[in-house]
Amino acid sequence: MSSLTSRYYDTLLRHLSTKDRAAFLELPGAEEDDITQVLEAYPNAPVDVIELLRLRDGTPFELPILGWHNGDFWEGYSLNSCRDIIGNKSRESIIDFYGIDYIESEGDEIFDPRIDVTIPMFRRLFFAADTTFYQLYVDVDPAPGGTVGQVIRFAGDGDEWLVIAPSFADYLQQVIDAYGYP
Repeated sequence: MSSLTSRYYDTLLRHLSTKDRAAFLELPGAEEDDITQVLEAYPNAPVDVIELLRLRDGTPFELPILGWHNGDFWEGYSLNSCRDIIGNKSRESIIDFYGIDYIESEGDEIFDPRIDVTIPMFRRLFFAADTTFYQLYVDVDPAPGGTVGQVIRFAGDGDEWLVIAPSFADYLQQVIDAYGYP
């Protein structure tokens, strides 16, 4: 396990309530066959994503173990399972869903220019979601100016697509910092 994943795991266990920690520790890790399928679909999947899946193959919505601080409040996200990740088969792109006129009229505040709005959604590793409209992706095929592995946040209630970290490692460090790792 990488030192970052290990630090995250230790921080998470300290952060969880006794009840949530017990529930978390009962969850199984991913089967190697499922890990193999994720890696076949996403050969550039960040090692830390794979390590988290090996530790726990997804978490229920009642047990958000990931998150993001949007400036006003903390948004909790549950880790998707390998099967959830592999099940992301949408061939629709962001541009297919919204249309070019809407994307151009809304601009960079809603559609981060580092995200390629023309690629099908299944080409992004959908690793986390909350109970409402928020989703997190690892972008393995970014637009020019973006970085392979950048983390994208989709906020469905405001139709907002933003890069929130240049890599999954940076994202995981943000979560550790938010949890107050000593």
